Amino acid sequence: FRTMAVSASGVTVTSVAPNIIYNYFTDIRHHNGLIYSTNGRVIDPVKLTLVGTYDDVGSFAQVVPDSTTNRIYFLSGSFMSSTLTLKEYNLTTFVHTGSLTISGIAGSFGSFIKWGANGLAFRTTSGQLFLISTSAIVPTGPTPVPSPVQVANGVVRLPLITNDLVYDPGSQKVYASLPSVAGSFGNSIVPIA
Repeated sequence: FRTMAVSASGVTVTSVAPNIIYNYFTDIRHHNGLIYSTNGRVIDPVKLTLVGTYDDVGSFAQVVPDSTTNRIYFLSGSFMSSTLTLKEYNLTTFVHTGSLTISGIAGSFGSFIKWGANGLAFRTTSGQLFLISTSAIVPTGPTPVPSPVQVANGVVRLPLITNDLVYDPGSQKVYASLPSVAGSFGNSIVPIA
């Protein structure tokens, strides 16, 4: 990942942050001051730091971030696959919020865009055009939390790696932020009580 300066003399590289994207075949989109890559990584281009990672976005993915709905969409499938998967995530919490399987694909897909208030679209190299309503995306259930283990009278322990805890008086729930090393729960915020 490189930043460059443009002047009357031409273009010069001003800084290099190696291994921030981790894949030479990754495409990127700039949105609201951040770089979103098709492999799920989000980069702050000013600080040259990794902001976070959307897990399991799929291979050969394309990405569309949408701050108006606080969602990000990844369209993925294997090369020349007849079936694609559209995955929706919360833009700020990195939590997977829904999926949709799209079949009948001929050729390779491209030009993945957001249109209107709730539409997505892409085309294929075989002359197909797909228009998708985001309301068709099937929501995922709440992230399951591991079962608590009672360690003493009135004291339970959860086998859950957490970064931080917060209490929401409105919902009267405790929420935990989970790091990427938390396995299937990683990069998410989950209600725990």
